[in-house]
Amino acid sequence: YRDGSGLQRLGAGTSGQLLKTQGTGANPVWATVAGGAFGQVVYAENSTNYQNTNQTNYVRATNTKIDITPSATGKEILVVFNKALRFSHTDSGFEHRIIRIVGGTETVIRQTTSVYEYFHISGNGSWNKYDRSTSFIKDAPNTTSQVTYTLEFKNPHRTDVVELNPSGNHQTSMIALEIN
Repeated sequence: YRDGSGLQRLGAGTSGQLLKTQGTGANPVWATVAGGAFGQVVYAENSTNYQNTNQTNYVRATNTKIDITPSATGKEILVVFNKALRFSHTDSGFEHRIIRIVGGTETVIRQTTSVYEYFHISGNGSWNKYDRSTSFIKDAPNTTSQVTYTLEFKNPHRTDVVELNPSGNHQTSMIALEIN
């Protein structure tokens, strides 16, 4: 290339780099190609059946979890839980919280607290309703250690059964995506 003092030779770049122009009057440089929107994509699914009939206490879905190890401390993680549910009564709800676990330390990073935030079926009577509900959360765990995401749930309206992964025939799908 030619700069203000004459012809110049640009040394070889590193494998995978591209020649980048920097506009009029600026010298070209070798640059690393930016990655896509996501650095890592981890997928898991689980069909272990969990039931709760308690309006106060949460049940931990211990096998319904996903692990990801961020590549850098500042990376954000998008976590998606696509939950398979069953309700045994029409006035049932599925209130849940998503927990992040790093090195044994647990942090609730999302908790549904009102009828507008969690899955609720109004009415009065016995029922056997199967449904799906999806939760998305963007988290900044600020670590390069393994991060586990799991969930807990309860039926805040009744003491009738609410199930996650009903009868073991349905499954919850989970995705963790490291955001570039």
